[in-house]
Amino acid sequence: MKKFLRSLAAAAALATLVAPDAQAQTPQRFKDITIVVGSAPGGTMDVNARQIAQYLGRHLPGNPNVNVQNMPGGSGLVATNYIAQAAKNDGTTLYYGVWFPVAQILKLPELKVDYDKLGIIGAGADTRAVVMRRETNPPLEKRADIVKIPNFVVGSTSSNGEQDLLNRMSLDLLGAKYKLVTGYGNGPAVDLAFLKGEVDFKNNSFASIMRTLSGEIAAGKALPVYYYCTMDEKGNIHRATFTKDTPCYIDLYREIYGKLPEGDLFETLNTYTGMVTSMIYILAAPPGTPESLVGPMREAYVKAVQEPAFHEFYVKATGYGPELATLDDARRIMKSAESIKPNAIAIFRKYHETGGR
Repeated sequence: MKKFLRSLAAAAALATLVAPDAQAQTPQRFKDITIVVGSAPGGTMDVNARQIAQYLGRHLPGNPNVNVQNMPGGSGLVATNYIAQAAKNDGTTLYYGVWFPVAQILKLPELKVDYDKLGIIGAGADTRAVVMRRETNPPLEKRADIVKIPNFVVGSTSSNGEQDLLNRMSLDLLGAKYKLVTGYGNGPAVDLAFLKGEVDFKNNSFASIMRTLSGEIAAGKALPVYYYCTMDEKGNIHRATFTKDTPCYIDLYREIYGKLPEGDLFETLNTYTGMVTSMIYILAAPPGTPESLVGPMREAYVKAVQEPAFHEFYVKATGYGPELATLDDARRIMKSAESIKPNAIAIFRKYHETGGR
C-alpha cells in the first residue's frame, strides 16, 4: 500500500520524482494560473486548493498569480471534463479535486478523459471518516450501537459519488439500517444539515471533521464512528498513525461481529478505500501540456507544501500535517483502475445504478 508522507522532510523526497529532462529545461516565465476546483466554496477541497494557490506561484518562474475558480458537480467530473476538453494546455489552467475511479472502472460516458491522461502535478491522500449525531433514537452511546439504531439518516450530495459509495458499502457490510437522503448541493450543505439535526450521519475527511465539528464532539453531541482503513492479503490492517481515539472501520466491524469482514462486498470496499484514500485529490494540467511546463509545476508544488505556514495550517486545523501521495504512487493507483476484478466491477455497477439496494 501507499506510504503516507506526513512530514516536511518526507515531502522533500517528492522532488526526486520530477522528470530529469524537465529539470534540465530552461525555465520560462509562467502566466497567471487558474486552479479549477471540482467542489463548491468552503469544503475541504476548496480549502486545500486555496492553500496551494497561496504558495504555488512564488515558486514558479515569473511568480504568477494563482487564482481559484469553483466548478462543482458530478463528483468532480464537471471540472475534470472542463480541463480535458475546454482548457488550454499552456500551463494557465489546472484542475484540483477528487479523482472518481468508478467512472473510469465502469467507463461511464460522463467522464470524458482517463485520469492518467492528465498531467499529474501533485496528489494528496486523505483519511476519510464518518461522524454521527449522538441524539438518535435510541441514542448512540457507543460506536457499536450503529447497528442497533433503525433508520438513521445519512446525508449525501449524490447517490453514487465517492463519499456516498464508501458510506453505503461500509454500512451495508455492517448490516446497519439507514435512510439515505441525497440531493444536497455540496459538502457544506450536508455539514449544515448535520448541525441542524436534519441528518444523523455524514462522511468527510478526518481533517475536516476535526476542523468543523471539534466543538460538537467535545460537547458530546457528535461522535466520529470510524475512519476508513485497508487490509492487505496477509490480513495486516493499515491504520492511521495520528489518531488512537477513533477506530478504523475493520476494527469496529470486528468489535461488533467478533471476526474480520470478508466476502466480495468487503473486497470491493477494501479496494475502493485504498484507491480513494491513498490518493483522493489531484492537481493536474490538461492533457498534452508540455513537460517543460508540468515539470516546473511539480517542483513548485513540492516547495509549496514544504512552506512552514502551509504545514502549520494543517497542524493547527487537524493536529497532523497534510497527507501527500508520491507521483509514482499516483500513477500506479490510477493504473490499478484497469485491473479491477469482475466481481468488484459488478458491485460497483450495482451501487452506481441502483443505489446498492
